[in-house]
Order: sequence, then structure tokens, then C-alpha cells
Amino acid sequence: MLIGLGVFFIFLVGITLGLIYAVGFASKNSVVEGGTLVSRTSKAPVQLGNSAFTVDSRNMLVTVTPGSNTTAPRLVQTTTAQTLKLLSSNMTAAELQSVRRVYLKSGDGTELALKVSSFTMREDMPASGGRGVRVALLRTPSGTLQLRGESVSVLPGAGGVLLQQDGNPLFGLASVFGML
Repeated sequence: MLIGLGVFFIFLVGITLGLIYAVGFASKNSVVEGGTLVSRTSKAPVQLGNSAFTVDSRNMLVTVTPGSNTTAPRLVQTTTAQTLKLLSSNMTAAELQSVRRVYLKSGDGTELALKVSSFTMREDMPASGGRGVRVALLRTPSGTLQLRGESVSVLPGAGGVLLQQDGNPLFGLASVFGML
């Protein structure tokens, strides 16, 4: 039993010395400069992990490249089960039913995201007769959006004005995209 305990102790000391050597060997090519772990030869930052991920205003996963001179976020390439698509009244009922959120863009570049609660399709018949125009109505907490082709407007009965998150009205709707 005493011999087994001695062999175990020698084995344990060998493992400890091996780990100390491995740590020293792994760190011989890196140094700390200005609070950053960098390569001794190229002075490039050594990346140990990356927690610099965030979600931007479009609900896209972005990151800032460590060690780069720019702070502009870069889009992280991911696979998504949802797609952003330009909405129009010519879409199928199944496509319009799958729209969960709409992203409105005004002429000055302001963007607004709204949750869609329901939709309705209808045909507007011209006064002179003839072929009707297909219209899609999307109901949101801020009002009802009307799609005629790819043009979008707010129904007059809904107040005719969409408010941004800061409370200012959103004017001059240029396009509407939907998250399918």
C-alpha cells in the first residue's frame, strides 16, 4: 500500500510539473502591453474569447472587430428562419399572414418598427368600373397601414400619423418591409 501511495505521489508531482511547463511554453510567445495580451513577434492582440456581440436597431447581431482601428459594428453572418422582404399588396395571403413585424422607412431615412397584429385583403373598385385594385391592410398598435402595390399609407381613420418612439410624427413613408 505504501508503495502504491508513493507511485501516486510521484505521478501527481509529474502532472503538476508538466502543467507548469505547458503554461510557460504556451505563454512564451505572448506579452502584456498596455493591458492587452499581444503576440511577442507581431504585436497583434491575442484573442482569448469574444463577448463583444450586440443586437443593433434592426435586430441584427453585430460585433466590433477586436484590434481594429474602426469601431463600426460588423454584421455577424448567421442563418435566420426569417427574411426581410419589401411588402406589397400583390403578395399572397399566406405571405401577408406570416408578417410579424413591419419596418417603415421615411423619405428622410428615419426607420420605425411595428408589430403586426392582423391583416385584411380587399379589392377597391374604381368609380368608372373596370378592374379593381388589390389593397392590403396591416393593423399595428400605432394604426392601420394600407398597401396599394408597393406604396404605403396610413388610413385616414387611424389618425393619419404614425408616431416614432420619441413621440415625433413619421412623415413621408417611402417603403415598408416585413419580417416574414
